[in-house]
Amino acid sequence: MDCRICYMRLGPPGYVHWPPIEDLQRASKRLIDAPPRTEVQTTEAGQSIRRQNMQYEYGSRPREPYDCICFVKAIAPVLRKDDLVFSYDGSLDWRGNHHMIPLALFRNVCYWKSRRRFEDVRSNTALQVNKRRGKAVGQLVGRRLKEDAIIGALTELASLRGVGIPTASALLTAWDPDHFGIVDFKVRDVLGIPQNDSGQNYLAFRNRLLEIKAGHQELRRCSLRQIELALWHYYPIWKEGRARRPD
Repeated sequence: MDCRICYMRLGPPGYVHWPPIEDLQRASKRLIDAPPRTEVQTTEAGQSIRRQNMQYEYGSRPREPYDCICFVKAIAPVLRKDDLVFSYDGSLDWRGNHHMIPLALFRNVCYWKSRRRFEDVRSNTALQVNKRRGKAVGQLVGRRLKEDAIIGALTELASLRGVGIPTASALLTAWDPDHFGIVDFKVRDVLGIPQNDSGQNYLAFRNRLLEIKAGHQELRRCSLRQIELALWHYYPIWKEGRARRPD
């Protein structure tokens, strides 16, 4: 997923502030309080000492007990809930219309989520898009987001040409990021959820996000989108031991 939201607090896409500020502050205090070191100590020996004292270091996987939940609790609250691509003419007012989504917005969200099938996406007319979208949202409004309604909504959207379950989840998240997240292979990998695109698989994914939110006081005010996005940012650290920085 070409995720481009990380502008406000975390810098350019793919940039992760690592490690959290609390650990940097503790490490800085140790360096300030420590006695003067020789030149050798401040190079190889000094680096070794710092590696031993810190829970993790940039360029390596986090050491136990630091895990994805620790990362999510620190990062999710400062991520943007509403991606720029969710706006239409600089506004989110379109969400209030349960029967229509601007065709340009529909195409933008689909292209942002997956470019591979965009030619198929473009073949959908505004009438076709709004018919399916109206049925999808109609199943969710007033039903307290029951699981059968969520599967029904995903199925309606996925029946459009070029739209699969992952893109359908992006369309639902654009409409209601508080209660939906965008399914992605990276996040499923971190959570240990099987990699298959089905309605039931999305429910397992969404239920896991709900469990994480409910289980941690720091995340009670976060949207599911923020939690999902934090997990997406954790993936390169967990998988590769580093985040791809612009430098």
